[in-house]
Amino acid sequence: MQQRQDLEKDKNGHVFPVAGTITYDNDSVNQISINRRIAIHEMAYILGLVSVNSGFFDSATSTYKAKSHAGWAYGELLGTYRQTAIPMIGKEYWDYIDFPNEALNASAGPPNGLVSQMTIAALRDIGWNVNYGAADDYLLPVR
Repeated sequence: MQQRQDLEKDKNGHVFPVAGTITYDNDSVNQISINRRIAIHEMAYILGLVSVNSGFFDSATSTYKAKSHAGWAYGELLGTYRQTAIPMIGKEYWDYIDFPNEALNASAGPPNGLVSQMTIAALRDIGWNVNYGAADDYLLPVR
């Protein structure tokens, strides 16, 4: 499977996606049970979510910046109700240890990965109008 994203800059120099495609290879198509998760995961990246270009990745700490809508949503998930930096793997994925059931984590994850309010808030961070009510019910794992 491959994903491609075409980017442009607005008049303020902000990078935003203008087009994208997902091409499934035979292995992906044969694994029909994971197609929903893969499609959600890849479409999120085409929309510009959790990418280096978004300006929300802190390379010094490998986290998504706390001062963001997603940082607020993560604080709510933690029960602290404070903006909190979000653990990431690489530059594009929520940490799969902290977010094992999230569609935007770095692992193959569950077949029907969930889309949390944190992920929807990250779309808001990059300028999309969002509907938090579209999020799946999501709880962090008990530690």
